Amino acid sequence: MAVHFKELTGSGLQETFTRNLDLKGKRLLNYMNTVAVYKSKRLLQAVTKFKVMRGELSGCSEDVKDMVLRLLSYFDEKEDTMFCYVEDTCLAGEVQMDQVQLTPTIVVYGK
Repeated sequence: MAVHFKELTGSGLQETFTRNLDLKGKRLLNYMNTVAVYKSKRLLQAVTKFKVMRGELSGCSEDVKDMVLRLLSYFDEKEDTMFCYVEDTCLAGEVQMDQVQLTPTIVVYGK
């Protein structure tokens, strides 16, 4: 997918994602913390839970974790339909596609 994206756009997928995350991530978190949190009881509960969990998850920045988890709550997405968890040592070709949802899914290595 990354190669295809680069061929189509001339930009690297990882670099584009990282740049946009730096540019827009803080603004998104600010909106979620100051405006959206008061529009949804479910999001308020999620924000409280994430503040407790902050630092327990590993593998990427705290802001990225917060954004993903808050967006899941904001759009009322269920974690088990959004993520497919596989072993840390699993290769991309070894992912059992019959276990992956037909809707857009993020494959997560490890727990």
